[in-house]
Amino acid sequence: MDITAKEYVAEGLLEALAPYDMEGKRILIARAAVARDVLPDTLRARGAEVEVVEAYRTVPPEGLAERAREVLAQNPDWVTFTSSSTVRNLAEAVGPQALHHIRTASIGPVTTETLAHYGIPLTIQATEYTVQGLVNAILSTTTGPLQ
Repeated sequence: MDITAKEYVAEGLLEALAPYDMEGKRILIARAAVARDVLPDTLRARGAEVEVVEAYRTVPPEGLAERAREVLAQNPDWVTFTSSSTVRNLAEAVGPQALHHIRTASIGPVTTETLAHYGIPLTIQATEYTVQGLVNAILSTTTGPLQ
């Protein structure tokens, strides 16, 4: 059985799985080392046996702070954030205040919460939590040449 959530967040997957009995089901969740526990915790509460495996880690690349400062000095029109780790890594590399004068676009509500945590103003959040949704959100705010 294949199931795709309508919204690409844990809550969306839980909603898609809601009609199914989870009692005794064995579920493997392969995910980032740093991730919210809402999915495994809720599935366990519904009776599933859940194993969480760290499939990858998001770590900032060497030289991030220097490179990010170079790019920000060129006054980009937008900074896009596709995950909480992108917010965290950039904010910790250059400081949240470095992003206060630039329009920001968030891929979804979890990323938006992380922006708020760092005090970074949000310009727009995608309504479809995909990269294409993020692009569409930016395009919907742009009526002419970016300034």
